[in-house]
Amino acid sequence: MDPQPSPVDEPVDPAPEPAVEPAVEPAVEPGQLAAGEPGPDAPAPGATIGSAGSAGSAGSAGMARPEGSAGSGSRRPPARRAVGYLAAAAGGALVVVALVAALVVVAVPGGRPAASAAPVPTFGMVGATVGVAGAPVTIEIWADFQCPYCGLFSHGIEPTILREYAATGAAEVRFRDFAFLGQESIDAAVGARCAGREGRFWLYHDLLYASQRGENQGAFGRNTLVALAEFAGLGKEAFTACLDDPAVADEVAAETAEGRALGIESTPTLRIVGPGATRIIKGVSTPGAIAEAIAAAAAPSSSPGAESSASPVPGSAAP
Repeated sequence: MDPQPSPVDEPVDPAPEPAVEPAVEPAVEPGQLAAGEPGPDAPAPGATIGSAGSAGSAGSAGMARPEGSAGSGSRRPPARRAVGYLAAAAGGALVVVALVAALVVVAVPGGRPAASAAPVPTFGMVGATVGVAGAPVTIEIWADFQCPYCGLFSHGIEPTILREYAATGAAEVRFRDFAFLGQESIDAAVGARCAGREGRFWLYHDLLYASQRGENQGAFGRNTLVALAEFAGLGKEAFTACLDDPAVADEVAAETAEGRALGIESTPTLRIVGPGATRIIKGVSTPGAIAEAIAAAAAPSSSPGAESSASPVPGSAAP
């Protein structure tokens, strides 16, 4: 008997493999960094994030990382960055143009070079004079350090004159000694001149007027004058040597005599000298009246040197 034939294995189709979807990387929005891509602010190899001076460091616990810092995964849109760069460049260009315009003579095509700007006179304090040298108007303040009306003037009117005329270059202001109320007036004026030798005249001037206690009542004795000098930061030895110098007292006497020769009769007196005329204001006047006198002195006049006096106001009259 023939053996039964063994069943023939029929070919079996392999099971279909599951379809594999192609990997799709997420789209990168404009201005964002793809995963793993180093940003322009990312630290260089070996650099430590959070080192001193870096904003938004990782070591700042509890602090929110600022927008656009390394590792945040976001960046300022390119358009905004471009605008920022343009603004910075424009600002730098303006600074350069301003410096060049101020320092360089620009040649005009087809013509002569443009004239450079004239140097601006500098503000300064020399002794009892303050302001810009060569100012069109000179304001002389004739005063006595013991005069009570001079004290009122120094506190109420003088600061306005210094601020609006001396500081702006419109006038040069000079304090002039008219020491006629007694020995303490002379001693105080000597002390102020000694302070002026060290560039502290106006500071010492203010301290003297703040220390008034009546005429010849001991307010300006030697010990007080030395104490005020030390308070003003002056060297004691140099100051006392100046106080003892008779030549300084002679300067005070000579300037007082000069004032009498100019017609000064009381304190305070303003003598305002300019190309237009010379104006005299006696006593404690008002800022408005002083402004009018300064304007009149500054205006060109057909008769330069003309002198006029304002109406008398409170002041200390010379005997």
